[in-house]
Amino acid sequence: MAIAAAGFFLWRYTSQRPKREALRSVIALQQGLASADAKAVLQNTVLPAGLRSRTEPEQMEFLTKVLRDEVSAEGLAVLRKRGTYGPLKEIFPAEAERWTRAAGVQAEDCVAFKAEKNGFRAEVVLVKMPNGYRVMRCNNVKQLAMK
Repeated sequence: MAIAAAGFFLWRYTSQRPKREALRSVIALQQGLASADAKAVLQNTVLPAGLRSRTEPEQMEFLTKVLRDEVSAEGLAVLRKRGTYGPLKEIFPAEAERWTRAAGVQAEDCVAFKAEKNGFRAEVVLVKMPNGYRVMRCNNVKQLAMK
C-alpha cells in the first residue's frame, strides 16, 4: 500500500512540473514588476511585435504601465489555488488563435491559467521557450485578490 501511495505522489509531482514551472515564470514577472527589475520583467515576457524594436527602457516602461494593475502576489496565490491550467486551446479556445497571432507565436506552444472570481476572469497565457516559460498575456490576476 505504501509503495502504491508513493508511486501516486511521485506521478502527481512529475505530472504537475509544467504547471509549477509556468507559475514560477508568472511569479518572477510579478516580483520583477514590484522591484522594477527590468531584466526579470523582460526575461519573463514575450514582447508584442511592435515593441521589439524599442529600447529596453521603452519596453520596460510599456510593460510596467500595462501590467502594474494586472498582477499581484495575492492574486497569484488565488490563481494557484483556484485556477484552471492546461493547453491554451483548451483553456481559451475562442481567443487562442487571435492572441497567438498578435504575439507571433504558435498556439500549440502555449499554456494558460484561468480563474473567475467576483465577476472578473483572470487570464494568464505563457509560451514554452527553450529556456522555460514566458508570459504572453496577463489580465485581471490582481482582481482575484479582491474580497
